Amino acid sequence: MDRNKMAKVAVDDMAESFKQMEGLEEDDEKLQEFLKSLQDQILTGTKEASVRQTLDIHWTIYILAFAVIFGVLGFFSYKLVQSLKEKERKREEKRKLKEMKKKK
Repeated sequence: MDRNKMAKVAVDDMAESFKQMEGLEEDDEKLQEFLKSLQDQILTGTKEASVRQTLDIHWTIYILAFAVIFGVLGFFSYKLVQSLKEKERKREEKRKLKEMKKKK
């Protein structure tokens, strides 16, 4: 059931139960106004919460997408640097071996 419908049903149920109570005839008008304002607050609150929740979801998606992209770029950058260091180390080893062979 929709939140708005649930709020309306809950407020209507409260109004019905108050009508059935004895001794509330003089406060019936005030009670109806209070219930109406309560219902308006609930409905307004759910609309604002819905918009806020939608915005939160969008920001979460953007942040997650950025984090994934950043992570992938970081991973491949790390691998590239490691590969270049390994190539440089192998070149140095080869150079040292050649120098040792020349000395012998």
